[in-house]
Parts: sequence; C-alpha cells; structure tokens
Amino acid sequence: MSSPATVPRRFIPRAGLRLWIGVTAASLLLGGAVWSLRREMTGSQELRRANRDLEEGRLAEAEALVRRPAERGELPGIILLARLRLEQDRPESTVRLLESRLDGQVGSDPDALAALGRAYRRLGRTKEAYAVYRRLIALRPDDPGALKSLAELTYRHAGLAEAIGPYERLQGIEPANPAWPRARGRIYMEIDRYELAAEAFDEALRLAPEDPELHFDIAEADFLAGRLESCLEHLRFVRRARPDDGRAATALAECLKALGQPVSILD
Repeated sequence: MSSPATVPRRFIPRAGLRLWIGVTAASLLLGGAVWSLRREMTGSQELRRANRDLEEGRLAEAEALVRRPAERGELPGIILLARLRLEQDRPESTVRLLESRLDGQVGSDPDALAALGRAYRRLGRTKEAYAVYRRLIALRPDDPGALKSLAELTYRHAGLAEAIGPYERLQGIEPANPAWPRARGRIYMEIDRYELAAEAFDEALRLAPEDPELHFDIAEADFLAGRLESCLEHLRFVRRARPDDGRAATALAECLKALGQPVSILD
C-alpha cells in the first residue's frame, strides 16, 4: 500500500509569515529614520561647531565644516557661510549666496536678512539695504542692531523726520542708552526744531550727566532756541571739563556776547 503523498511544510506558517514581513518592514523603516536622524544630528553638530569656530576667529575651520551643508542648499549652512564671507571681507560673495534666495527662504529668515543687509551696506548699496532692513524689522521688531541700521538708512532714504521713529523704538528697548535720545536730538537739530532737540539732549544727559559732548549739544540747541542762560550754564560745564577745548571757548564767547556780558576766556 502506497503511503500518502507528503505535504511539504512551509518554512514559516502563513500567519507567522505576515508577522515576520511586518516586523522586518518596520525595522527597515525605523532604521532609515534613525540613520536620517543621526545624519541630521551630525549636521547640526557640525554647524554648531562651525558657528563656534566663526565666533572665535577660526575661519578656515568654520569653512571646512559649513561648506557641505551650504552646497546641499540647507539654509542654516548658507547663512553661516554668508556670515563667514562677511568676516573674510567678501560682501559680494554674501550677496551672491543670499540675493537669489530673497523671494524664498532668505526673505523670511531674520538671520539671513541681517547678513544680506550688512553685505549691501558694505558695498554701498544702501537703497537695497534699506529695503532688506525694513523686511527684517517686520520679522524681528525688537532687534537693536537692525533698528539702528534701519534708522541710519531711513535718515538717508526716507527723510530725517522718518528716522525719529526707529530711534524712539530703540529708546524703548534700551532706555538706559543715551545714544538713542541723542540721535533724536541731532535729527531735530537738522530740521531746525531746536526746542525739541534740547529736550531730547536733556533726556540723554539725565542718563550720562558728566558727558561734556552732551552738554555742548544742549548748549547749541539752547542758543539757537534763544535760551541763552541755559546755554551759558552748559558751556561753562564744558569749559571746566575740557579747559583746552577751543570750540567751547568760541561758543562761550558768542553766548556771552549775545547776553551782553563781557567776553572773557576765563568764564
């Protein structure tokens, strides 16, 4: 009697086969994700190291680390390379790196815009720099460096009075810095608003009461506003602080003459 045909056994039962396929696929996917994460972490670490090298003046080392991410089109790498080019005094290279991307990633990244604005200013392209800093301030409204650049460029491209706004914002951000009310005072002087200039200078003087230059600024504004007694007081302070300052001596003589007092170099 012949024996029944032997049914070949599967190496893996059907249910087990499905489970094995699922586990294997998941492992492959997980492995790929882990590899990608490791590569990303490595790239991030390289950029951090490159940034540290850049800040500490090791430019060749920074360039070696940042070149590959920049060539791959990764924005953090491009920005770091753009900053490196500025440190190498190659602003035209910074512009080439960033200008073509201005309508894309660069236009919405404050760090990229800051680097491009600096490059434009180095090249004397102040109109383009002004436009870039306006975009930057829309994204980062409380950035003191960007506001200062915007104020200086506004002064040139949008009129003196328009530049007061950025300096007022700077004063709100850094209320202890006398440079900002002083800058406003100088703008007021340029547009012949002498009383407003004196008020702005006085704000600065309250922050730096021993600064002879601020006393001289107020004296000049007071003289032009017709406040001669106040002018005289501030000029005498300057003379005491800087006995050899010929400019103060000349201004003091003019003030004494306007007051109808004897002109003396000893006053």
